[in-house]
Amino acid sequence: MDFKKRSMPKSNFKLTAPSLVDPSKVSRTRLAGLNDYRRPKISNFRQTQSRTRTTKVDKTKSNIDEKINEIDKIKSLHQLTPEFIKQNYVYVLINYKSEFFKEFKFKTKEDIYIGPYKLLHKLDEETFEVEVGLSTNYDTKFSKNLLKFYSVNLVQPHPRNLQHFIATNSIESIIGINETQIILKYCNKEFGVVFNLKFVEKEMGSREFKKLYKKCIGIK
Repeated sequence: MDFKKRSMPKSNFKLTAPSLVDPSKVSRTRLAGLNDYRRPKISNFRQTQSRTRTTKVDKTKSNIDEKINEIDKIKSLHQLTPEFIKQNYVYVLINYKSEFFKEFKFKTKEDIYIGPYKLLHKLDEETFEVEVGLSTNYDTKFSKNLLKFYSVNLVQPHPRNLQHFIATNSIESIIGINETQIILKYCNKEFGVVFNLKFVEKEMGSREFKKLYKKCIGIK
């Protein structure tokens, strides 16, 4: 049997060794583009954060300014709403003719007010509830006619900061007294403040307190 050599069909496929990439020919522009795509630029992120913080600060400042303007407009009791009283510290003065001060003897016949006391609730258009102390012996409901608006938040120095008024020689006189309490009037103030008698004597010193007490001669 005659066998002929068969040749394999020719192919254009050639095996070649892998070529090495020349780093100097790689496009830096393309690489930079890939980096930008995969992660945000730090500078842009910081700018966004800065704008966010600025917006929050501006909004907060605007809210504070609106609150201050709202408070500044309050000048009398009829402007107060139940909601405003709940959301703020509102203080009033009580007329000395109130039953609350019936145990006091007063030196003056002037229409004086005493306080300040914290306003708790507006019960109706004519009646308010006032925080007058820890004792439950007192009626906490007062007619609007016996009250006077003092302030929203307490004006500094605090009227009950006796040490301050002693140090600044600002105690004008004693305008009311009972067995355990006295009502002091400060210079340039149109109202009196109630204190424990022994506390005032201790803070002022017996000698200075006796000088002040002499001004009470004539209290009826």
